[in-house]
Amino acid sequence: MMRWSDVRLASWVLMGLALLSLPAVADFRDDYKSGIEALESGEFGRAAALFRQAAADRPEEKARLIRSPFSKRYLPHFYLGQALLGMGDCEAALAAWAESERQGVVSRLPEYQSLVEGRDSCREQAATRADSARAAEVEIANAEAAAIRVARLQTELGPEWTGMDSSSSTRHTEAEQRLSAAQSQLAVAVAAEDLDGMRQAAALARGSRDLFEAVERDVIQHQAQLRLQQGALMSEVGSLLQQAETQLAATAPLRPFPRQLGRAAARVTALIDESRQSGFGQDLDSLREYRGVLEEALAGLREAAAPPPASLIEAAGAFFDGDYEEALELLDGLEAMSRRAALEAHLLRAAATFTLYQLGGTGDAGLLESARAEVISCLEINPDRRPPAGPFSPRFLEFFESQAASGSEGAPEEDRQVLDGSD
Repeated sequence: MMRWSDVRLASWVLMGLALLSLPAVADFRDDYKSGIEALESGEFGRAAALFRQAAADRPEEKARLIRSPFSKRYLPHFYLGQALLGMGDCEAALAAWAESERQGVVSRLPEYQSLVEGRDSCREQAATRADSARAAEVEIANAEAAAIRVARLQTELGPEWTGMDSSSSTRHTEAEQRLSAAQSQLAVAVAAEDLDGMRQAAALARGSRDLFEAVERDVIQHQAQLRLQQGALMSEVGSLLQQAETQLAATAPLRPFPRQLGRAAARVTALIDESRQSGFGQDLDSLREYRGVLEEALAGLREAAAPPPASLIEAAGAFFDGDYEEALELLDGLEAMSRRAALEAHLLRAAATFTLYQLGGTGDAGLLESARAEVISCLEINPDRRPPAGPFSPRFLEFFESQAASGSEGAPEEDRQVLDGSD
């Protein structure tokens, strides 16, 4: 028969065996205690890992752990939030504090004040980051709007954009680079919740906007200058067209026109018709080109229509009357004249000196060289000009043609035979 003492002994043995078979209950307490120590020493990353492990083993928070020599309250979620706050991970800290509040233990304890303060700090930081991100987005949008305005002005200017000052081009390039950098910086900063990075992106965007706006002002000023130049050119062209029409009207009584005058009048008439039908373009290059062509054509018409100088007419009369020395004397007195008059003067000098050379028995080589020089001067003005056959002797016509064939070189031997009258 078993005695009561034996029963009690067996019960103690069985209880001991049962306790030995249970899992260790001190693990979460060790992690929790080590986490508190790590948090107090500023090892936030290690503390967070330990609190996570303790919460995984024993998630329920307690105001007091029964039969525990550890005096701290068991608040793994609260302290996890504190560790995460120290790491700067506000989003995870808020989640941990939310779980601690949900369990309802911490709200009755002094630690709750720290939770509230930490939560407010995180929310304030989140609001600051959101505000900074929005501020950077606004700055970038302003810079992009300025870039669009400059692009439109660039399109309006067209080829005249290249006429801008080089400093404007440099600013434009720098503005584009800063805008691109701001866009990239903001994307990275938002992803990393980097407040400083967001502020840097805003600063880059502001700098970009300022540069774009400086370029915009330069372009507007350049456009104003171009409009002034355009107005002045159009006024000049309008004046030239009026002069051309007046000159054509003054030339009309000279019909039928000699060949040179007819060509000059036809060219001016075509330019006037062009301006009436299709215009001459509004850009500066077109205006400058049209003005130059019209000026040249009008000068040619005036020259072709201008009567020869009186001295040139008198010299021609003396030449055809056979007074060659008088003709040369009158020609030497001529002052500045048109190309056409100069051409006729050189032709008369050549004919007069050549005729005197022949009349003197071809002994004066100086007269021959003078005649040759005058022919060359004629050809320099108009290489196609030839003396008419009627008023000039056949020998002079041959001499003139020989010089045209040989250019500015001396006459070949066969030409000297012609000049000397030898066979």
